[in-house]
Amino acid sequence: MIDWLGHTPIPHNGVVGGGFIGNQATAKQLALIKRLKWQGDPPATKQEASWLIDELLDKKDGGSRVAERKKLDARMQKGWMKKSLRGNKEYVRGCVEMNRDYRSIAGYQITIGAACEGARMYDGAFLPIEVAQKHPQLLPPYKGICCKQTCECECDELDVNKRISRDMLMIIGPGRVKTSRRYRKLMARKKAAAVQRKALAAQPVRPQVPASLPVLPVVPYQQPAPVVVQQPPRRASNGLGTGGFVCGLLGLLLCWVPVVGISLAIIGLSLSSPGMSTRSSDQIRRPIGRAIAGLVLSVLATLVGVLLIIADVTSA
Repeated sequence: MIDWLGHTPIPHNGVVGGGFIGNQATAKQLALIKRLKWQGDPPATKQEASWLIDELLDKKDGGSRVAERKKLDARMQKGWMKKSLRGNKEYVRGCVEMNRDYRSIAGYQITIGAACEGARMYDGAFLPIEVAQKHPQLLPPYKGICCKQTCECECDELDVNKRISRDMLMIIGPGRVKTSRRYRKLMARKKAAAVQRKALAAQPVRPQVPASLPVLPVVPYQQPAPVVVQQPPRRASNGLGTGGFVCGLLGLLLCWVPVVGISLAIIGLSLSSPGMSTRSSDQIRRPIGRAIAGLVLSVLATLVGVLLIIADVTSA
């Protein structure tokens, strides 16, 4: 139902939104409305007179007062919701502390006002105190639904001794409503699960041993294949050829000495001759280049030494 100003009817059971709802309009307000040339019926309350004065002044000033009034109402609505939620938390906390000493409050019965259609699913439902402690926003007023000027939602405490019918709706969470019978079954399952978890936690943990060990198939042992490592062929050294080369070179350089040069040449011949063999005793191929060079140098040193001796004898 809409009143003569186009607003939703305002409850006249308390002081809301300024402290003068339910009081009659004053003579000063009626005189101001008359000066603003209002032709309709005079308002009955102070709140209606205030709204009418704002609208008349807004039309006269060009539309600024209504916008300011809406901003003010939005701020008041936001502050009212915060204060209400804080009050609900403190209220539920006090009920919980009271139940610790003597359990007397089972929960709350919600009554939704005519102007709060968005929360109609909670109308007449029972809110357990355990759920209210976890979700205090389930107590009225409801954010985004209830308005400060029109909210008539209430909640009444229910004693633990009061019998709750099976068909009575119960609020178990935000937007979740079930019948009392289903709620009791749900709570019984949760309680049984909690007892079972507590019993399992109290028992000592024992390692689980299987009754019979699995039989694994027997796989015959296979000897791995031998690993063949190929080494690079060893190169033999020719010590006789090297010695013959050194003696032949020294004999050629010292051939002018009568005895020393021929002696070194003869030793070079004796060492270079066996060094000419390409195979060693362990059948390893060895180089013969120095042996050939030593043999040649030794022969030259012998010939030069013999020629020098003949030249000395002839000259004598």
